[in-house]
Amino acid sequence: MSNTEKTEISDLRRYMEQSLAEHYTQVITFKDREDSYVSLYAHKDSGKKMLLRRSGNRNDGVYRALRGKRLCNLPMVLEVCSEEAHLLVLEEYIEGRTLDKILDSGQLTSAQAAAYTIDLCHALEELHNLGIVHRDIKPDNLFYCEETDTYKLGDFGIAHYLARPTEGKGRAGTLSHMPPEVFQGAEFTYTSDLYALGMILYRLMNDNRIPLLPPYPENFTPQQRDRALVERLNGREPGPPRLAVLDDKALAEGRQF
Repeated sequence: MSNTEKTEISDLRRYMEQSLAEHYTQVITFKDREDSYVSLYAHKDSGKKMLLRRSGNRNDGVYRALRGKRLCNLPMVLEVCSEEAHLLVLEEYIEGRTLDKILDSGQLTSAQAAAYTIDLCHALEELHNLGIVHRDIKPDNLFYCEETDTYKLGDFGIAHYLARPTEGKGRAGTLSHMPPEVFQGAEFTYTSDLYALGMILYRLMNDNRIPLLPPYPENFTPQQRDRALVERLNGREPGPPRLAVLDDKALAEGRQF
């Protein structure tokens, strides 16, 4: 990196820090580690919130591809600063619950599950059109935006920009939504994101249970959950989710469900 580039980067960081200090109040720090820092700021006048991220995973291309783009189902990336050791990002904060919290609060209807899935499909379409693989699709990363009554897909910390194949990717995604081939060593691709989307839809239609667990309301142990996860990752095909089975029965009997 040249001295001119270092000066430009330090100037941008100084501008970001000055703007935050002058116009924003730090609300809470969500994460504070050597390689990952996330803090919430609120504008002193409007109250509008945004996130400051500092990451040691150098997937700069992801955030630069997203910077300044106002997309329906993705949070807006406001600014990106690439330093030698870290990546700094200012990002829109989505006010509202994550899908995992909504799942924990009770069962969902087929219509609700479909609505959530449609928003996630739109989010993946927007990401993939930019050449980005998310690599960590899960309910914890799907945020409900009350202002627009939509879900937005966030947390691009281990996302990968395919136009920069040598750029940092970070650790693999979450096992509970990971495709078997990725678990066995294959690269994440667009289809890997779609598989993870399918795992979310499965949970939405299966009483928030991963595949290969006993059907609701039967109880299960942590050991059974671990075994079900390992069996799926080793290639065992999941059976149909509970709501799909009930829908099929209702159709066969001529009833509406």
